[in-house]
Amino acid sequence: MSTNVTLLLLCSMLAASGCKSPEERCREAQEEAKNAWGALHGALAKRQKAHDEKLAEVYIAERKISFAISTLATEEANRLYDRGPAWTRHYEMAYGQACAKDVECTSLNKKRSALVADAKPLAERVVNAESALQAALSPNDEAWEAASKVEVDRSDPLSVAADEAARASHEACKATLE
Repeated sequence: MSTNVTLLLLCSMLAASGCKSPEERCREAQEEAKNAWGALHGALAKRQKAHDEKLAEVYIAERKISFAISTLATEEANRLYDRGPAWTRHYEMAYGQACAKDVECTSLNKKRSALVADAKPLAERVVNAESALQAALSPNDEAWEAASKVEVDRSDPLSVAADEAARASHEACKATLE
């Protein structure tokens, strides 16, 4: 039997027994990374939507209470000043004092502040996870670069899984380059 035929038979038997080429392992790892990034992106997008809905509810509630507080502040400013810079300063001061005295207004301000502070980091995580998802099937360096921009939340199983899948994909695909 010739050497070529022997090698061909050996390769066929290895392939049939589940032995995969580095390229196959790379493609499978990329697909797993893509699925993991997709799951994380989907979960983060849902979180962002729920966050945005809560923020909208707070803004609506603030508008309702703002009318009553604004009316009080306007009356107070009107008693002391004609419209102008002094009136505006007094109105703003009276509005702040009235809101500070009102439990609902103070609570809504705190909720809004917390939600606004959380908005940017969450939006960045969504964008970065989407970039990693889009790059998962890209050449190894591009996929790894996109994945490394996503902050891993160790308390979030989906975040950990996506990070681990990206690392596995990077290692599996690195073997195809060597």
